Amino acid sequence: MKDLKNIMACGLTIGMMLTGCASSETPEEPKEEAKEETSTMVDEINLDNEEGTLKYTGFELSTDYDGRNAIIVYYDYTNKMDESSMSQMTFYTQAFQNGVECETTWTAFVGDNEAIDNNSKEVQKGTTLNIGFMYVLDDLENPVTIKVSDQSEANLMDDIYQEQEIAIK
Repeated sequence: MKDLKNIMACGLTIGMMLTGCASSETPEEPKEEAKEETSTMVDEINLDNEEGTLKYTGFELSTDYDGRNAIIVYYDYTNKMDESSMSQMTFYTQAFQNGVECETTWTAFVGDNEAIDNNSKEVQKGTTLNIGFMYVLDDLENPVTIKVSDQSEANLMDDIYQEQEIAIK
């Protein structure tokens, strides 16, 4: 009986070794899903989702609180949610010049620019408010690329955004 158990154990061990050696295939690595290109260079940003809309309305050159050259980019923000909200809850705005993100800045005094003051205000459902974001410029010659990313709950992980080039000269 003892010999039979030893023979079976040896047979199982040899069988497992042969099975392991017979397969020369390497395990397949999981393939990454091809991500759909969702970024878009547009003539004018107009990003819309179930929570709101952000539409580019213009720009102006200015100086910030420290006297640095700056650009103020204007958008109309419309809230589509049942509760009051502000644009930064749904959209993330950026500006780039010469390939580098521009620093966000402010005017010298609160009240200097109503649209900049508006960007921290909440609005109720169905309300549209003109808001402004101010960025420091490297120079007054090269164009600025603005980018708005969709940060809504439904699209947060989808990397959806629009970009627009502004010729400032």
